[in-house]
Amino acid sequence: MKLIRTTLGWFLCVLFFILFIITLSLGRLLPSIPLLVISLLVNPLVGGLFKRKSVKITMFFVRIILAVFLLFAFVILSFIYSSQQPLYQSSELKQKLWKIYDAKLAQWPVPNTIRFVDCDYGKVHVIISGPEEAPPVILLHAASMGGWSWLYNVEALSQDYRTYAIDYIGEPGKSVLTDMNKVPMDGKALSDLYGHIADELGISEPCYLIGASFGGYIAVNHAIHAPERIKKIALLGPMGITPATSSVNTKLILYMLFPLKLFQDKMLHWALGDNPEVLAETEEWFRLVLNGVTRKGAPPMTFTPEQLNEVKVPVLLVLGDKDQLVGDPELVKPLAQNVPEIKIKTLASAHLIGLEKADEVNALVKEFFK
Repeated sequence: MKLIRTTLGWFLCVLFFILFIITLSLGRLLPSIPLLVISLLVNPLVGGLFKRKSVKITMFFVRIILAVFLLFAFVILSFIYSSQQPLYQSSELKQKLWKIYDAKLAQWPVPNTIRFVDCDYGKVHVIISGPEEAPPVILLHAASMGGWSWLYNVEALSQDYRTYAIDYIGEPGKSVLTDMNKVPMDGKALSDLYGHIADELGISEPCYLIGASFGGYIAVNHAIHAPERIKKIALLGPMGITPATSSVNTKLILYMLFPLKLFQDKMLHWALGDNPEVLAETEEWFRLVLNGVTRKGAPPMTFTPEQLNEVKVPVLLVLGDKDQLVGDPELVKPLAQNVPEIKIKTLASAHLIGLEKADEVNALVKEFFK
């Protein structure tokens, strides 16, 4: 037993010292200090300083409690550090992302106009396409993407609808966040923001929403808080409506704490899948995001059955059978079916279903809206 305790103590000592070095190398001096102290606390040599058995046992528990407290302090300090970082780590990185954005927009398959909408948080960038008198469809992109990501769906949708691809404010894209510490932090704030955007765009009638990943979370929130504004919703691998949402947030937090290249590579394939066409279209953008963008805003949280029961508009839920963020469709369905009027389809796809299975998604959505 003593050998096991000693071995475990040295393992934890080395582990936390390595984490201290990593955190320090990232320029995070203050958050790194608790990790160094934890490394010292779990060092078996510290335990050997106490000779009397009663004192040794007491100090063992004291050290454990202190280590847990310091680990909590490390997480809090890391969040504080992150909240103080700009959205883009450098103007050079922002320009690289915008260059990709402009290149994608140059491939936009239908005529479009760009509109900036003023709001309490800054200016929201919107790509508008389709006949002016057609029914409106608001497009809500996945986290860390941008309005350009609807490039693969907008041609089919714009045949029958007026589409509005909105860049989420507080993420990489063309929307301009004025104050890094002022962003919508809950479902009601998100719903109010998109209600304001719709008003400014002159959308007076109930509209259709299509939400991918985090955009799906926004769409469901909007349906809960402002159902009178919505006709129908299509959700493509949405966050919030899956039990896996909390575990996804945990992985993202761990990446934020230790943004190493090894983790980046795993994150890319975890989020994007292994389809070579999807990787070719998105990998350059995602690597830049992972290397230098600090997202602003609240993470998605799993909706309760009671909240989903409040969604009174028809919903199409499209799931991917290889979607590691949303998880096994069979585990998603019991929670999703709390939405009173929901239709569920599963496609052979990873997380970015709208891109990977564009033709199938476009057909499903148009048929559902019609």
